[in-house]
Amino acid sequence: MKIYWILIFAGFFLFKSQPSLAQSTVQDLPNGIYRLCSNSPNGTEKAGYCLSFRKTGNKIVGGYSNPAQGDRGICVSGQVSGNTIIGQALEMYESGLVPRPIRIKSPYSGDKFVNWDEFGFLSVRQQQAINIKRSGGYLTGYRYPSATLKLGNFYRYPQPRYTPPSSCQP
Repeated sequence: MKIYWILIFAGFFLFKSQPSLAQSTVQDLPNGIYRLCSNSPNGTEKAGYCLSFRKTGNKIVGGYSNPAQGDRGICVSGQVSGNTIIGQALEMYESGLVPRPIRIKSPYSGDKFVNWDEFGFLSVRQQQAINIKRSGGYLTGYRYPSATLKLGNFYRYPQPRYTPPSSCQP
């Protein structure tokens, strides 16, 4: 009976929390589809910011958002080095039957990196406004030719909530 309890007790600690990526890197993951989030999957907090992505070699393409903050999300693509993705990002919105006038948000348009999220995981610069005609309406958004996403303290979740994009093209 004592051995049985010891095994359960040891198993509880073994599986209680999944390590952050500090013990391995995104670069080391085999090709596949993954979900990484800023909060532990075993905590009582919500997932926080998440990246659902596909990895092929050192190339990453994925959707980055905080589900608790609604629809605001951004597609990130680039090369991974360790736990950092360096590349570009695309933020799109449905704008309806006519193109919506859009303004460049001044802190994002310069050559200096600025935080896209409040924690500074994703930094962007060189913002460009875009309108794209599609059947049934227009897409409006922002392209960031230069973006950096730091995932070093993120946790690996079992499955993405959605299939990640295969590209960040509008």
